[in-house]
Amino acid sequence: MNVKKHILSGIVASYVLGLATELNNRSLKLYVNISEIAKAKLEFELSLEALLTKNTIAPLITKRKETLSSNAPVKYLFKL
Repeated sequence: MNVKKHILSGIVASYVLGLATELNNRSLKLYVNISEIAKAKLEFELSLEALLTKNTIAPLITKRKETLSSNAPVKYLFKL
């Protein structure tokens, strides 16, 4: 198995995002214990988390109060 080829092909990113095909999922699960792939997986997860944290926008206080004081069921308050 060419580890570098797997990492560069985007399979690791697809796997982390849940977008990998069934074949790629099975393939990566077999090789996730290989240190280079495990490291690439962790690095992608951390970079994605950092990106999401950096770009998070806090809700307006007025909207938050409306949402919290609403009697609407949760399924109507948030997209599930």
